[in-house]
Amino acid sequence: MKTIEVAMLGLGTVGSGVIDILKHSKEKISQITDTEFKVSKVLVRNIDKYRSLYPDLNLTTDFEQISQDQDIEVVIEVMGGLHPAKEYISELLRQGCTVITANKDLVASFGPELMAIANEHQGRLFYEASVAGGIPILRVLNQNYVGDQIKQISGIVNGTSNYILTQMADNNWSYEQALSEAQKLGFAEADPTNDVSGKDAAYKLIILGRLAFGINLKLNQIKRIGITEINQKELAVIKKFDYTLKLIAKLETQNSTYYPVVMPMLVPENSMLGQTKNEFNGIEIESYAIGKSFYYGPGAGKLPTANSVINDLVAAVKNEAPFKTDWNSTSASVKDIFTRQYWFKIDHSQNEVVGNLMNRYQIEEADFLNDDQYGYYLTGNVTADQKTKFFSSLKEKDIKVYSLYEVY
Repeated sequence: MKTIEVAMLGLGTVGSGVIDILKHSKEKISQITDTEFKVSKVLVRNIDKYRSLYPDLNLTTDFEQISQDQDIEVVIEVMGGLHPAKEYISELLRQGCTVITANKDLVASFGPELMAIANEHQGRLFYEASVAGGIPILRVLNQNYVGDQIKQISGIVNGTSNYILTQMADNNWSYEQALSEAQKLGFAEADPTNDVSGKDAAYKLIILGRLAFGINLKLNQIKRIGITEINQKELAVIKKFDYTLKLIAKLETQNSTYYPVVMPMLVPENSMLGQTKNEFNGIEIESYAIGKSFYYGPGAGKLPTANSVINDLVAAVKNEAPFKTDWNSTSASVKDIFTRQYWFKIDHSQNEVVGNLMNRYQIEEADFLNDDQYGYYLTGNVTADQKTKFFSSLKEKDIKVYSLYEVY
């Protein structure tokens, strides 16, 4: 049995989970890989903070103790953030090292650059844990869809926003109350901006786009709307339509045209995505050969994310090639050319005008509810051109649209 020395950058939630799994599953991992993994050095900011918890680990605050150690074959980066993680990983890859990261922000922002460095210097970069925590979605895309043509990949990829929306819809909590509870439970950061604005999900959609379509989207190409303006009263009305509201990341394609979005969407309440609640993630892939497939599991957390890191570690030992993401030479055109349903609300005093405009643009009214303040409309299928003309006409007539959501 061989021994491989591993170093870690960071020892927070995910890092401690990696240590736990390597200890708890040591025998099984060694039986499957014929390898014993020895964590020889761990980079931390404050040694005193971790010394009592991990007395047997060799802790250091000096990155060079890791980068200059020729016995270390694999480095696991779980420190998070863009800098200095990018600089550390770049240096390690230039030395021909194998690097495993759970850093979605880094992979989304600098993935192609880091892969180019790895390819030039015979290094390897693995990053399964960067998307959807415990769901091995990147490896599925890389291995199981090679001979298939993906039409759409979409789903719930942010556990924080999903927990908040679940509590608001199911328990009639306010946004502020749900966010506070998410923070207490560790599902939300002290500053939840990236999660609730959809930026976190957009980063993950960039990574999914590379694996699913071989395209490299930029953050500013993704239409992004967060969840901060949603209230529980609106969710209660949406429930009467037999839908629920979820923050959906979606990338669909047709004739080399792509439409990437992260936004709240109406999802059928009894669908698999509709039943994906709290901190869990659900990802749906629609493809030519397989049709629709669905992947469900914990989207974050200490052990689920750490398990994905361990899977990359095993893949590295088995000499699996890193994910292939640059296979599509076609330039990606980003534009909304797709037909879909919409749900919107306006002041109920404008119902007659809205009805006339829907007739003018041949937009079907699939369902409608009215209360003492608003009219709530669920349309039939609407083309991008119909949508533009209809809502432009509402604006010209000074009719305010208080909420507008796509239907998944």
